[in-house]
Amino acid sequence: MGKSSIDTPYLAIGSVEEAEYFISRYGYDWSNPEHQEFLIKAYNRGLEFVQEQLIDPFPERLEIPEPIRKCTDMRQLVFWANPKAFHRKIQLWACAMLKVCHTILHLENDFLIDYFQEARRQIFERFDGHLFVDSENKIYLGQDKDNLIPLHHFEVKKEKNFNSRLIKLLHKAENTSAAIHDRIGVRMVAVNFTDTVAAFSYLAKTKIVVISNIAATRSKNTLLNLDKYQIFMNRLLKKFSAGIISLEEIEEQTQRVFNRTDFLIDNPVIQEINPHTLGGFKAIQFTCRHLVRFQNPTYTRLSELKEKMIREKSSPHLIDEVESILESTKKEMRFFFPFEIQLMDREAWIQNQHGDASHHEYKQAQLMTARKRVLGKLLSMTEEEIEASQARLQARITTTQSNHS
Repeated sequence: MGKSSIDTPYLAIGSVEEAEYFISRYGYDWSNPEHQEFLIKAYNRGLEFVQEQLIDPFPERLEIPEPIRKCTDMRQLVFWANPKAFHRKIQLWACAMLKVCHTILHLENDFLIDYFQEARRQIFERFDGHLFVDSENKIYLGQDKDNLIPLHHFEVKKEKNFNSRLIKLLHKAENTSAAIHDRIGVRMVAVNFTDTVAAFSYLAKTKIVVISNIAATRSKNTLLNLDKYQIFMNRLLKKFSAGIISLEEIEEQTQRVFNRTDFLIDNPVIQEINPHTLGGFKAIQFTCRHLVRFQNPTYTRLSELKEKMIREKSSPHLIDEVESILESTKKEMRFFFPFEIQLMDREAWIQNQHGDASHHEYKQAQLMTARKRVLGKLLSMTEEEIEASQARLQARITTTQSNHS
């Protein structure tokens, strides 16, 4: 319990016929040519991914065995995942390919991806009217031109390509497409700490971010010690309330007296959320959910068809049939779609672009985990060790069968 199915070392499938039944319970009918074609395409895509992403860039001299490369029968592949079925090396490769195929099938069958562009459009509409660019190309957050929050950088994250999403899932215990929360994302880089906090407050105040729709387990702060910062600001505000300093002096002191290093989080606890987020990465990150709503295009087409049939005086029976389908069709599509926001100050942004905290290092860490998880023992075992492992495994299976009989 608690482990992903792709961490299972083998499948106890006793025959090709049993493998076909397994595939049917998984969700595909092997006797259906369309299902066969879909599965084989997914398998070929998996072979290409393993070769190009997990083998070619690395020094280990791995080679996908010919029976695995040329396999066109997914039932056979499932059967080979049983250690009793074939040579140990083939069994290890069959398991590796099934891990990748399983993940690809979850990506290919994610219905939300069909509405990705609509979700993206609606989410970015939340920021409409809240970003201002002046004549010098400087960007600000806000609507009141007398109280704008200066931004050093504003970035809409690029859509992840298929391989990036595949690698992301292959290193996650929850190996489904629903585990990807940052397909849509925004990065805001404020000039300093104070403006970073002001930007977060503005997002909440204007309901660009609805606090109740923030995913608590997907939120983390590796940048700013908010407690220490709050104490510092409260002291200044008390002086302001007592008439000792003005608002202008508060702003001056946050720039002159404020020591950034005093307010950084020293040892952020981030491993529980994402083990590949490197220790040098500094940001306030949170995942929000946007309720995507739009007219169901199927409902619209059926309504137009019904109107056309009425105009052309089609059979009343056919019109009633269309009307019956319309009544059972949702008029509006509604679902929550996640999007990520990263907030940081300029110094953190510069630091995050280089060294251990860089995006490249983060991606490499993900890739190495995915590679180890997929290829497993194939990375470390010699041909002789694979043979010896085959013999030991066969002996254990024989002993287990004898004990049960």
